[in-house]
Amino acid sequence: MIYLIHGQNQVDSRRFLIRQKTNYRNIETVAGKYLTSESLRKILVQASRSLFGGKNAVVVEGFRGDWKPLPKKVPEDLDLFLWSSEKIKIDRADVKSLLFEDRKSVV
Repeated sequence: MIYLIHGQNQVDSRRFLIRQKTNYRNIETVAGKYLTSESLRKILVQASRSLFGGKNAVVVEGFRGDWKPLPKKVPEDLDLFLWSSEKIKIDRADVKSLLFEDRKSVV
């Protein structure tokens, strides 16, 4: 599954991502700035091979909305998290979007 965690409310989106990470045995984190199809493919293959079983995840930090490097299908035993501090336009149906807007102040 591919999850897009994005929006200007970085505090809440980071908290959400940290909570999600507790559900995985192994987590690989990569920078989205220079992500290529080949580098992501290698990371996904490596992350999907777990010696101890359990679910694994790859986190792309600073995702900039470039959907081209992303695979058409993510391995079944792996989840892909795309984190961005900006609102990203989604043009794929297989992505679960979690938008974190500006935090509302309580008066």
